[in-house]
Amino acid sequence: MPQVEVAFDIDANGILNVAAKDMATAKKQHITITASSGLSKEEIDKFVKEAQAHESEDKKHREEIEIRNSADALVYSTEKTLKDNREKLPVKIVNEVEEALEECKKILKTEDTDKIKDASEKLVKASHKMAEEMYKTAKEEKKEGEGGPKEEKKKEEEAIDAEYEEAKE
Repeated sequence: MPQVEVAFDIDANGILNVAAKDMATAKKQHITITASSGLSKEEIDKFVKEAQAHESEDKKHREEIEIRNSADALVYSTEKTLKDNREKLPVKIVNEVEEALEECKKILKTEDTDKIKDASEKLVKASHKMAEEMYKTAKEEKKEGEGGPKEEKKKEEEAIDAEYEEAKE
């Protein structure tokens, strides 16, 4: 079984030195690998200056993207909630939510972030009304259903214990 001792050394400039020695024959090989496409100090400085010059534009663009993504997520979640609970909601609230949804979808196709913000706020208000109505309906259903468990308890109290015997085999 051949045995080879290999040593790797990377210096501060990113140069890799590899040395290998065959243990049986004591032969040595050495290779140095340098980066062929590294950036010079001037190029790095140039890119840093460009990044700093465009920092405010990038920040504004990021905010625009975040506003758009937030509005898109709001449209999706509101549509899903409306679809799942449409039959539990009054027609007036359903219409209001659908109107706000359509407006927000239409404005999302534009580039005007101020209008997107406004449409999102309107959709948030409509979705809050929808959620409010859903909680109100759920609370009323819970009150109506409270009689059910009490009646079951009465039936349980009226139950007669039965006698039984274990069969031994």
